[in-house]
Amino acid sequence: AVALNAAQFNGARLLGPILGGIIFARYGAAEVFYVNAISFLFVIAALALIHPRQEQHARSGGGAMSTLTAGLRYARENRQVAWLLISVLMLSLFGMPYITLMPVIAAQVLGQGATGYALLMGASGLGAVIGALSVASLPQNVRRGILIRLAVLGMSASLLAFSLSRNYYLSVGLVSLVGASFLTGSSAAMTGVQSTAPPRLRGRVMALFVLCFIGMQPFSSLAFGWLGGVIGPESAVLVGAAVLLAYAAFLFLRPGLLAEPQKEREAF
Repeated sequence: AVALNAAQFNGARLLGPILGGIIFARYGAAEVFYVNAISFLFVIAALALIHPRQEQHARSGGGAMSTLTAGLRYARENRQVAWLLISVLMLSLFGMPYITLMPVIAAQVLGQGATGYALLMGASGLGAVIGALSVASLPQNVRRGILIRLAVLGMSASLLAFSLSRNYYLSVGLVSLVGASFLTGSSAAMTGVQSTAPPRLRGRVMALFVLCFIGMQPFSSLAFGWLGGVIGPESAVLVGAAVLLAYAAFLFLRPGLLAEPQKEREAF
């Protein structure tokens, strides 16, 4: 279910940039934002149709601050959950800034305009959809730790090659691999976090996951945007890829960090 949710989410990443690129090339930037604003009406309509059941849940004691920090305490005490969150954080901090740098890379390095940039973004979304569907089709006894290690390695290697590529079509293929690797790793990590955390803490632990997955990206985009201005956008992507490659090597040297507990492994 997590992988299928990621697939539909990134299906929009596949179609959105292509549609946006066509509108931008024909009408201009403002019209892209108009269409994007109108698209939110569908989201509002879908939310209006949802009628959640009202259920009573026991409140945990300890006050508001204790409630807010319960997920953080659990992650600190559970080694597997902590390393799942750290792995997603590494993918987000050092892998995803290529999205921020993509317009400059498309224009200055690959010599492309708005349409070429849109196709690059669409290829990233396509790879993410393929990665998510691949995870959804895997047998239940596949170990998530192996998937995450391979995903970090695959993303770092693809980003490394992308930073060195000067061929547009090769770059399109490479960003597809980047998207597939990212969604494979993040979907496996999200499944691990949700199946490991107890029900009463699952929402709070997932809040930490979202913080690592999305919440830190603005800061990494700011840092890598500055770095790209200093050493060049392709070199900034290379730096992120090198850090991810080092982290992948660390995970392969310490495979036990992402190993599921035996009881949960049998259930999964």
